[in-house]
Amino acid sequence: MNKKAYFTVPLLIAVNVAVFLLSHVGIGTVYQLGVSIPAVVNQRQWYRLLTAVFAHFSVTHLLCNMAALYSIGRTIERAIGSWKFLILYLSAGVLGNGLAMCFFLTTHQNVLLAGASGAIFALMGHLTHMYIMRGKYKLYAFGGGFIRGIALTFLLSSLSGGSFIGHLCGFVFGFIVSRIMFPYRLWG
Repeated sequence: MNKKAYFTVPLLIAVNVAVFLLSHVGIGTVYQLGVSIPAVVNQRQWYRLLTAVFAHFSVTHLLCNMAALYSIGRTIERAIGSWKFLILYLSAGVLGNGLAMCFFLTTHQNVLLAGASGAIFALMGHLTHMYIMRGKYKLYAFGGGFIRGIALTFLLSSLSGGSFIGHLCGFVFGFIVSRIMFPYRLWG
């Protein structure tokens, strides 16, 4: 049996772990390695919208995000392919961080944003789009389990210290990017 190798999810996990290790062994701090701060991003350090996707504050933060990326990412990567997955993940992650930064700048909040969770919520936005586009499954399918699962994930991640705004922005852009990349039904 010829099994196609998928490289994006393991590569993203490796980069996240490497950045975390670099920031905790004296090579640099999380700030130096790319955490996103609205006032700093507004000073033309736009690269932080991307680098923040790979920076994590703690081991728990890293492990939770990498477990979620591994769990949800493998399925999506197999469904759409490695390169489309990478484009979806990074573009929605960056756009979500950008929208979150705009929100925090307009509300004059100088928060630190880091972690892969915005991009992971973008993957959930993609799944939501795919459920809608699939036709035979609606969002209320499985007794509303899909909607409840996403709502519970938002709630738990926000209660555990995650940025609700960052997650919501990632989700919205995941849906939008998925809509642009996959305007028609992929299945049945």
